[in-house]
Amino acid sequence: MGGQSDSFEELAMPLFDQLYNFAHWLTQNREEAEDLVQETYAKALKGLRAAAERDRRTAGEFPGNPPSL
Repeated sequence: MGGQSDSFEELAMPLFDQLYNFAHWLTQNREEAEDLVQETYAKALKGLRAAAERDRRTAGEFPGNPPSL
């Protein structure tokens, strides 16, 4: 899981200032902006982990051939 966390940080952290500034502009409150950013990052990480788990579960379902539609 360490690799995923590292990748998440590489993708998400460069956007932190922009996201915080937008949240602060939206709420006009530092604490609320911090909470929004924290919730946003937590949901994004949860979604990344769910997608990775889904990929692991389905990786062996179609060995060699994609499913036919």
